[in-house]
Amino acid sequence: MQTADEHWQLVLDEWDRLQTRHPMVLGTWTIERSARLKSTLGMAYPGTRTIRIAEWLLRQGPVSQIVDTVRHEAAHAWHPDHSKAWKNRARALGARPSATSALRNESDYWVAWCPDCETAMGYWGSEPRRTRYHNRAGCSHPVVYRHIG
Repeated sequence: MQTADEHWQLVLDEWDRLQTRHPMVLGTWTIERSARLKSTLGMAYPGTRTIRIAEWLLRQGPVSQIVDTVRHEAAHAWHPDHSKAWKNRARALGARPSATSALRNESDYWVAWCPDCETAMGYWGSEPRRTRYHNRAGCSHPVVYRHIG
């Protein structure tokens, strides 16, 4: 299995290839790693002309998803949304034209558990920022969060 640094080198190689083919658009953009992206694979920031690739994706792989993410985010240099025009550009760059992925950050799984009725609900995402309640069989107590990932 490749390391995150080896995966990052693949990202840089793919980025160089894309910039060489599309210098007028991508030539002014930069790409970087980001430990701040927790539940997305990558993000394009048109205002700063920056693309960020999630560090967890570089650690977790697979290579095909990493390369697809670089191409996906590069398509946002032309179209900031997931419109039909963006989908056409994503296809032209070799990316799967989808706004979602089945891949999830393995360290980002939480269980919300009610200590009163002992109901557990699992979900993917970042740490909850507010108290949540559930309403099952008349129970409306706050849930306790446990980080599983």
